[in-house]
Amino acid sequence: MKVNRTGYTQMIQQLEKAKKTEKGSPAEKKDTIEISKESIKINEYLKNSKVSNAEKVEQIKSQLKKGTYKVSSEKLAGKILEKINDQKIEDK
Repeated sequence: MKVNRTGYTQMIQQLEKAKKTEKGSPAEKKDTIEISKESIKINEYLKNSKVSNAEKVEQIKSQLKKGTYKVSSEKLAGKILEKINDQKIEDK
């Protein structure tokens, strides 16, 4: 019985070629990340909004400590209704 080695030899050659292409130059294997202009703008906006939110929180905290914090019942009712309406829309 004779074993055909041509298939085996071809497989070895393909593996060797694959190893050579995997090695490549270091520049080819370098990973890069690119951040879009929109992402940069969003990040800047979030940084700025966090500062303003922090300022608002500090103002409210100081008003609560002093006992001068007032809540508008109309604004509160409006926000509650907005949340209820948003939930109804999401449920559908």
